[in-house]
Amino acid sequence: MRNFYRGNVSQFCMKRIKVRSIYLVFFILCGVNSWAASSDSAYVQPHKGSFTLKTRLYNNIFALNVRSLKENNETTYATNNPMNLGFGISHPKLPVDLFMGFGLGALPNDEYLRTKSFDFQIHKYGRRVVVDLFVQDYNGFYIEDSKLTPNEANCHDLSAFEIGLVAQYVFNGDKFSYQAAFNQNERQLKSVGSLLLGGGVYYFDIQSDGSLEPNMQKTMRSTQFGVNIGYSYNWVISKSWLVNGSLSLGANLGNDNINTFFNRQLYVNPMSLVRIATVYDKKRWALSFSFVLNMVGVEYNKDVESNLSFGRFNLTYLHRFNLSKVFEK
Repeated sequence: MRNFYRGNVSQFCMKRIKVRSIYLVFFILCGVNSWAASSDSAYVQPHKGSFTLKTRLYNNIFALNVRSLKENNETTYATNNPMNLGFGISHPKLPVDLFMGFGLGALPNDEYLRTKSFDFQIHKYGRRVVVDLFVQDYNGFYIEDSKLTPNEANCHDLSAFEIGLVAQYVFNGDKFSYQAAFNQNERQLKSVGSLLLGGGVYYFDIQSDGSLEPNMQKTMRSTQFGVNIGYSYNWVISKSWLVNGSLSLGANLGNDNINTFFNRQLYVNPMSLVRIATVYDKKRWALSFSFVLNMVGVEYNKDVESNLSFGRFNLTYLHRFNLSKVFEK
């Protein structure tokens, strides 16, 4: 099995620079307090002064789909990762939740090779701005095809590196609460939705010592910038039950070399961003299921369509503590 960073030293340094740049942009966005807005108390009720402990069962999602338009042949490369268990804390004054997780060990498909991965994601749900950050490095895939034996399906040499940053503006943020659906820092009192408008930047580097069926390429690289528009809706079923559904669609301009981005022929790739959440929220505790999936075209031309799907689903239990009352005692 080869090392993902098999290129020269300069190529490795460029990847590190891109990662640090995305981190910097993200934390700048987190610190911009001017985006904050007051909420309408008839629609949103905050859990004031709550220190929250969270236990989360989650799974990271990452898959590559390559389709030949000429031959009408399609191949899906999937990862084989265990479920993860994590523990975290949150507080209204913290810019993000503090969270740590670890793999549970058992693989969903024992007959296939185990994927080696680094997957770092932050999903920041502000009142007016939502930010999604993905930094992902996956080594070792298998082909989803029941006709192949495990040895034939395993792709030890295939690796994928991806950085993505998506920011969206929430137009109805004073009445609509993403935090109620995905963080449970607030409670949505009435059903309401909001228009979303945003943009994103992505970098992909996919490599194989063999070839990627069915387009017979060994390398796919793409740097993309794009815009998206969407809608999200919080449905308050009862005082404790909340369901959220969000869909954003967009288009990205990109090419395979960031250094000559505007000096070469640009192509347009589609993107979509889906969010789903179901929440049962009580005064001191909450149980939630949430799902975030970003789908982006890596290569889209008259011959080949290549798409990456990445994200995470969470099953979370949290308990709230009012520390001020503890200290008063």
